[in-house]
Amino acid sequence: MEVDAKGSGRRRPQPARCQQTARRPQPAHRLQTARRRTAATLALAVSLGSVGATAVSPASPAGAATRPPDLQGTWEGPYSYPSPDGVVRPSYQKLVIERQEGVHLWGYDEFLDKDGQTIRIPVLGTVSGREIGLAEKGGFFTGRLVSRNRMSMRFFLVGDRPTSFATVLTRRSS
Repeated sequence: MEVDAKGSGRRRPQPARCQQTARRPQPAHRLQTARRRTAATLALAVSLGSVGATAVSPASPAGAATRPPDLQGTWEGPYSYPSPDGVVRPSYQKLVIERQEGVHLWGYDEFLDKDGQTIRIPVLGTVSGREIGLAEKGGFFTGRLVSRNRMSMRFFLVGDRPTSFATVLTRRSS
């Protein structure tokens, strides 16, 4: 308390001070140690969480508790691709998933070549959540299940005549 400025002898209450005091700057090595402890604690929590989730559902990848979506069936859609001879060529994609065991997929990629011939190539792949990956000789698909009957896919052909395309495939049958 402080004495009243008029000299009446009464004391005026002082305004309440904030309980929180300003922090003094910490030396750099203390901050780094604290950050390391925080990172180590977070890593431990994440790994323990993964172990717990795996214990709940050991058959699923990374402890995912949900079943993978059913992708079996015939998926089709148009696309176009840049050809090595400098022409954009339209085509039609048919992707057939014949078998699915959990996250594992087997099937074939069927398309029309530049001469209109039907080409069929075996594919193998996996699904993780809604993400899809399929490999075939000389190329691969990556994509995402957009809805129960639609997937957005990208294809990459590697080798002597590389190319790529994007398409949306619709399930025609299952």
